[in-house]
Amino acid sequence: MAFKYKVNLAPMARITDVAFRSLCVENGADMTVSELTSAEGLIRHQENSWKQIIKASNENNFAIQLFGSKPDSMTKAASLVESKCNIIDVNMGCPVTKVMDVGAGCELTGNPKLAGEIVREIVDSVSIPVSAKIRLGIDKPDKALVVSKELEKAGASFITIHGRTQKQGYSGLADWEVIKNVAKEVSIPIIGNGDINSPEIAKQRLDKDYISGVAIGRGASGNPYLFSQVKDFLSNGNYEPLTNQKRSVLFKRYLELAKEYDIPFLHQKLQAQHVTKGIEGGSKARLMLNDAKNQEELFDAINSVLN
Repeated sequence: MAFKYKVNLAPMARITDVAFRSLCVENGADMTVSELTSAEGLIRHQENSWKQIIKASNENNFAIQLFGSKPDSMTKAASLVESKCNIIDVNMGCPVTKVMDVGAGCELTGNPKLAGEIVREIVDSVSIPVSAKIRLGIDKPDKALVVSKELEKAGASFITIHGRTQKQGYSGLADWEVIKNVAKEVSIPIIGNGDINSPEIAKQRLDKDYISGVAIGRGASGNPYLFSQVKDFLSNGNYEPLTNQKRSVLFKRYLELAKEYDIPFLHQKLQAQHVTKGIEGGSKARLMLNDAKNQEELFDAINSVLN
């Protein structure tokens, strides 16, 4: 059976809110993933943690990404949210210090035995697929294969690999050679992630790197239309360019969804900032966005440089 999660949205803190994820689905994303969510926060019924896992009405392949380092807490949280998603994803790649300080995120990439134990216990406690997102290692790319093999043995349905180490953060280039080597060595699907910002790059990775899917993060943050472009390019070899008019339509739609799902205004501002990156007059628009007090002013600021 063909792997159905081919062109996917990668989770990004403060970006992949429910409104943005819904917009990405409208534009062709196969799978969406929540922002990383604390297992302990869910267990303690913290409001912000539960808000992060709200599912949009059109999210039919929705993963809730949990972070934590205690197998019992991760298992309990997974059981609590199982009915609210289609996949449980374990964050093993977050490079942020405060996440790693509790033994979570990329610390799990560096601890293959514990990573496998967490996934194994979640797999045994839920009836939906369990996946994980990892990095290549901590300060060098030496953990991806060993942790992937542990996760495969533990029962993970698939693994997403970000092609950088924890030390790199988001600097430098993703090392796709390591991702390819892992994909060749394990029997479960591998989704590749890192520097996929065009349809051409997505196709190149899918064609040459033995992966079953791609996860697009920062490349989609200002352009959710990228999913549609990638799918068009994969199916017929061409795609419609992202015009300023299209940017305006997409942002207006995001604002509609943000209102529907009660997204905090500061998060809406952040989405607007991403729309302005890489366009002529973007710095001018960002100054206007800083002063915006409501959705209408956000939209006016964006349109001031798009029209």
